[in-house]
Amino acid sequence: MTSLLTSDAFPEPWVDAEAAGASFVAEARFEGVIVCTRWPRPDVMPILAPGLSLGRNATAEAHLHPVVFVFGMQSDAALIVGGVTVPSGARFPELMIAVPFVRRHEDTNLHVFIPRVYSSDQLSTWSGTANYGLGKQLADGAWRTASPARDGRERGRLAAVRSRPGADCDDGRVPPSGAGAPT
Repeated sequence: MTSLLTSDAFPEPWVDAEAAGASFVAEARFEGVIVCTRWPRPDVMPILAPGLSLGRNATAEAHLHPVVFVFGMQSDAALIVGGVTVPSGARFPELMIAVPFVRRHEDTNLHVFIPRVYSSDQLSTWSGTANYGLGKQLADGAWRTASPARDGRERGRLAAVRSRPGADCDDGRVPPSGAGAPT
């Protein structure tokens, strides 16, 4: 049986948001899906920023590394200014790609790297880039009904993301076609 590659698979120490002393400038309610995939490690490397490397996978599947896709609707969005929550009323779809268990070369701790977030909200896109250094891009996202399989069976829904005019959704940093197929 295929298993998730969780923190149990990566023996190095890792830092969570509380231990890092993270503070936030916005909050929202999320409704959507989180898809955990397992990619061959060489296919993950091209989406890492310079100076990052993958943590050591200590399982029998050491050739694999998790890549996580989070797609859904953000609602009840609010800014947090001086400890005061200021509701914006914004509701928008967002897609995040995350690579957990990543190390900065000078650090022994593991972190989560977020190579890209696609958001349909301009304020969220600006805030994520300015406040957190996220590679956020404006894009439109929606759920689509997948075409039926050749044998006529339903294949469910899929998340579709389309860049806005002048934006390039893959930015040349997403692996070649087929590299993201779950194993």
